Amino acid sequence: MTRQLFTQHLENVSSDILESHPEIIRDYIKGKNGIYALYQDEKLYYVGLATDLRIRLKHHLSDRHSELWNRFSLYLTKGDAHLRELESFILRIAKPKGNVQKTKFIGYNLALDLEQKIREKRDREIAKLFGKGQKPARPRYTKVRKTRKARESILSHYIKKAFSIRRDYKGKRYTAQVKANGKIYFNGKVFNSASMAGAEIMGGHSVNGWTFWKYRNQKGEWVPLDELRKMKAPVKSARGEKKLRGAALAPYVKDGFPIRANYKGKTYTAKVNSEGTILYDGKIYTSPSLAGMAVINRNVNGWLFWKYQNEKGEWVKLDELRK
Repeated sequence: MTRQLFTQHLENVSSDILESHPEIIRDYIKGKNGIYALYQDEKLYYVGLATDLRIRLKHHLSDRHSELWNRFSLYLTKGDAHLRELESFILRIAKPKGNVQKTKFIGYNLALDLEQKIREKRDREIAKLFGKGQKPARPRYTKVRKTRKARESILSHYIKKAFSIRRDYKGKRYTAQVKANGKIYFNGKVFNSASMAGAEIMGGHSVNGWTFWKYRNQKGEWVPLDELRKMKAPVKSARGEKKLRGAALAPYVKDGFPIRANYKGKTYTAKVNSEGTILYDGKIYTSPSLAGMAVINRNVNGWLFWKYQNEKGEWVKLDELRK
């Protein structure tokens, strides 16, 4: 018997139906899993997944996407076991304008093997032509794209020597190497944070690398990487200041001030320090987005997520500082 992935679908429907006939559409999609697509007229704008499609679409009527779509399609699935993988597949092919998060497959990238095979063939041909013994080509590590935030590894503040980390996921064990400079070598690539290395396993979806990976402590126990931060404060410079470089808010602040965010009916508060870093839940973050991700455990635009109180006493988006 063939097992179907999709059970029902609804395509190219006006967003007006969500407000003009909410009771009818609710009966079809409330509590249902699936993939949804948002369109601006006939042009695909955004693709997402949800375990309750009604709530997610209602949310998109008032969030940052609200004015950028007017039609939608729904594809209901049996369960949610493969939703993220399916979403990643669609985003890699369609590349909708509204989706800013990059996605990766969990499966092995054959390009690495292909490159290696071509090198080996080339070396054999050279050896045959010139009679020289050639050693097999060694695989090269590919570096993640260089950005201002990615140049310095966060782990470098807490370690002095190299060690191994691992993660068990869906019955498989993944191992990686943390070098003395804090960079993580995994799957033929170099990562500047544990979260970025963890996202490689999760198909590009964000994770908290500090709790995702484990390392072996002095007792021989495999414990979350976050234990390093609890045991040891960040390495200090000659002036005694913490090495938290590139704080995104630094150019826009002179003195510390409070910020807050509302999420799922709850208000979260944090403090922007005078050097532009953010103190939330006892931890320091170098950008509003990293602090926001600590709240909702997924990628978020921190400049729009957090609010501060302006000179008029109004709570406005942190992005107003940049304007």
